[in-house]
Amino acid sequence: MTLTSATKHLRKFFPVYPNVTEVSLEDIYKSADRLSKSDDVNKSWVTTRMTHLRHYGLAESVYSDDSPAKFVGVRVTQEGRKTLDRNISVANDRERREVTLETLAQDIKEYERINPSIELNLEVKIKKEAVPMV
Repeated sequence: MTLTSATKHLRKFFPVYPNVTEVSLEDIYKSADRLSKSDDVNKSWVTTRMTHLRHYGLAESVYSDDSPAKFVGVRVTQEGRKTLDRNISVANDRERREVTLETLAQDIKEYERINPSIELNLEVKIKKEAVPMV
């Protein structure tokens, strides 16, 4: 799973961030529209995504105090908070920003920073004006 995909899952797990930084499994199932699925299927789904979220340092598992401890939720890490904050700020910038060559270049630079394995090139060509036939 790429960082971009992991970030999408993090946003799905924390739809009301920054108001909530820790969510229960039930809340995750609700926000991901998975309530109709069985508990076993949902736990497997969350566990798979948590492997990737932990790999990128975006979230950590929350366990009950019971003995034996049970996986009961997810907590966003500091790195996850930075990622979510950055996504909120980028989305807000896009809503109010005019698209220009400069903003496109900035977006490409940001995308490459977030996805270091990808290199994008922006090529700009000016169209020749069509000359009307007389």
